[in-house]
Amino acid sequence: MSLAEQIATLLAVTGTGMGMALTYDWYGWFRRRLHLRGAILAFLDLLYWFLFALLFLFILIRVNGGQFRILLFFLLGFGGIIYFRFFSAPFLQGWDKAAILLLRISRWMEELLFAVWRGVYLLILRPLQVLIRALVSFTLFILMGFGQIFGAFLRKTGKSLYALSLIPVKMILKMFGKSGE
Repeated sequence: MSLAEQIATLLAVTGTGMGMALTYDWYGWFRRRLHLRGAILAFLDLLYWFLFALLFLFILIRVNGGQFRILLFFLLGFGGIIYFRFFSAPFLQGWDKAAILLLRISRWMEELLFAVWRGVYLLILRPLQVLIRALVSFTLFILMGFGQIFGAFLRKTGKSLYALSLIPVKMILKMFGKSGE
């Protein structure tokens, strides 16, 4: 392995250690906020370490052809120590502020969407609902008026609605030569 490959491996593995520590810090933040316990926590821990083992192997294959040395574990740990010593506290403070900001933005968006929905309801849906109710009421009023007129007509002619409904049946029976009476 040439000197350039060794330096590239040193930087890549140290950077991987820093990235692993950063994501572990982030994962711990979520774990504390979500109060994960038991089997879910164990599964997520195994998933975390499995994914980082795959990432570490992928980086080794890309940087130095997959040559594995014990020094690489020390470099991985060194990257983690660098992160935890110099970057962990600022990252977590920044992440707390970002999470609070995201929460405020999401609440503001929720209020905005509720206000838009309320406006659409009051300006469009509610008047449309009133209009439909008015049309239905008017239609029922007209139909009831026609029912009253038709009922008065039936009372004056002396025929019942049943007798009127039998007229087409009687006509069909006459066409076939049978008496309907």
